[in-house]
Amino acid sequence: ITRGYQSIVRETLRGRCYVDFLATSYSMDNPLYWDMLQSFLANSHYDLIHYNFGLHGQQLDSTAYENGLAKVNQLVPKGCALVFATSTEPYSVSTENKLYQIWAPLVKERNEVMLRFALKNLIPLDDLHQVSLTLSSEERAGDCIHFAEAGNKKLAKEVVASIEKHLFFPK
Repeated sequence: ITRGYQSIVRETLRGRCYVDFLATSYSMDNPLYWDMLQSFLANSHYDLIHYNFGLHGQQLDSTAYENGLAKVNQLVPKGCALVFATSTEPYSVSTENKLYQIWAPLVKERNEVMLRFALKNLIPLDDLHQVSLTLSSEERAGDCIHFAEAGNKKLAKEVVASIEKHLFFPK
């Protein structure tokens, strides 16, 4: 999902801040995921991290997912703001769509975990899930998960607003 909207965010914020991104299909239970994240954090300075991770690793239960969020929170360097983003809603392209049947309950569960964790740890939350609920079928890619350009533009608009809010950019 991040891969879909990141270039729009980058272009929108050009000249005001540097936008970097890490998109991977590795799950939180894969050591390579943590190696990549730690490498990013060690080799660059970030004022804000907008963290969107929810769909990969369907084998992770709620506890493992929450433990992953806690690890992310611990890894963020002092002085760097952290904003969590909720996972977008999968959509059914047919009544028997197996992807939807797998992912919809998982998104609901993970968003609940993320909301609880964010509130407990005073981490701002960007509700991309709510934005995804407003998207039309033309704004979706047709694969149950991803978004067409118009949908990515709407998600990017929300992400930019969140980044601006938490970095105190004048509008």
